[in-house]
Amino acid sequence: MRGKCSWFGGPDDKGVNESETLALYPRRLARSLEPDEFYCAIRMLYNVIPGMTVEEGKQIYRDHLQVKVTNLKNARTVLCKIVDWGPDTRTGRTIDLSPGAMKALGVRTDDEVEIELVARPWVKIHTRQDGQTIEILGEK
Repeated sequence: MRGKCSWFGGPDDKGVNESETLALYPRRLARSLEPDEFYCAIRMLYNVIPGMTVEEGKQIYRDHLQVKVTNLKNARTVLCKIVDWGPDTRTGRTIDLSPGAMKALGVRTDDEVEIELVARPWVKIHTRQDGQTIEILGEK
């Protein structure tokens, strides 16, 4: 998938209020994120597997999946931990990245990036006729 990016999180993010928490880490404040780490916010469907609860879906995203982001202009790639739901649909953007990930990619707000949801090494994702199935192969 391709889409526009922006940044979020860390002490300099005035786009979130001081008490705003993260969708996948409800006890953590968005402004408490370390700007140099590689994290992101994407608009995800929490029901990865049919019949899964929202909380179970959040756990899959938090513990077993990550996002591979590629700058289309220079082919730089980073892997980002998913920490939040976003960006706001009204922005027309597809992903919010940490300042550190933006810097490593060499992108600015509203640049287009390639976004791919990937499994961490201990997770196997395969598609069957009945839809996508995620199999946890071991613990992180």
